[in-house]
This record gives sequence, structure tokens and C-alpha cells, in this order.
Amino acid sequence: MKIALSQSNPTVGAITDNMNDALNIVQKACDGGADLLVFPEMYLSGYPAEDLVLKPAFIDRTTKALETFKTLTHTKDIHILMPLPIKNGDRLYNAAVLIHKGKALLYVHKKHLPNYTVFDEVRVFDEGAPADVIEINGMQCGFMICRDIWHDDVAQALKNKGAEILIAPNASPYEVDKLN
Repeated sequence: MKIALSQSNPTVGAITDNMNDALNIVQKACDGGADLLVFPEMYLSGYPAEDLVLKPAFIDRTTKALETFKTLTHTKDIHILMPLPIKNGDRLYNAAVLIHKGKALLYVHKKHLPNYTVFDEVRVFDEGAPADVIEINGMQCGFMICRDIWHDDVAQALKNKGAEILIAPNASPYEVDKLN
């Protein structure tokens, strides 16, 4: 399986621009023969969107952009992990959608929400649960978001469901000596 990683820098609140940039990146990934394209955390809305996610109009615009994105990628034979805020009933998640040929195959909701420095996700998002595992080109893939990979419970749950590979998009700000 060939995985493409989008290392782009979306702009917070520039939903249409972010979607258009994503469409260009999808084409490049397809041209490169990728089976899976992974965008950074909260790509469609930009990250961290902070209180913007509490505005219904912002979530509506992001949701509409996702639907447009799905429609415009329906001919693309590539799996795309598109992270964005998702409202489900009265719950709001830092989430991602796995899309293939214009259809949503899987929703991933971040479980471990940070609450320090620039991150205030505990206040604005609901805690998710580990998603199901999905097969892409013969590989059982488990998806989680950012901080979830720092905790054994999400990875273990995905492994127990049969995951052979774990994929965790993030959008942490750059900092010197991050790896240390």
C-alpha cells in the first residue's frame, strides 16, 4: 500500500480555500499512485479552530465543504482521510472521514483531547471512541487522531479489531527538539 501524506498548512476558517488546496493535493496523490492520502488534523477547517467550532454556521460551512469535496472526488480511486470538526446530534468531535470514490466509509473521533497551552479541546469537543478497522488494498488499517497515539488504549483497541497499521494525523505546531 502506498500512502501519501499531505504536509500542507491550511488556514483556520478558510474552508473553501482549504478544500480547493485539498483537491489539488488529491490529484497529485492520484498521479503518484497513492492508495491512501492522509491530511493533517482538522485540515478542512484549519487547526486549531478554537471557538469557531462553537458557531453553528462554521460547522455548517465545513459540513457543506465536505459534501462538495466528496462529490468532486467521486471519480478518484484513492482513499482519503479528511480531518475536520463533525457534529453528530448535539455532540461535536475533532474527527476525520475516510472517503473513497465520493463515499464516506469510516468516521474517526478523537478520544484523548488536550487541554494545555494552545490546545483547549476538552472545552469544545466531545470525547470519541476508537473507530472500526477498515481494509485498504489488503491491509487492515486503524485510524486515530493525534494525541490518541500517545495512549495505549486506542492503539490496543484497534489492534484487537485486527489493525495491521495505525495511522494518526496531527497538526501540532512546529517546535525545536520536538522529537526529543
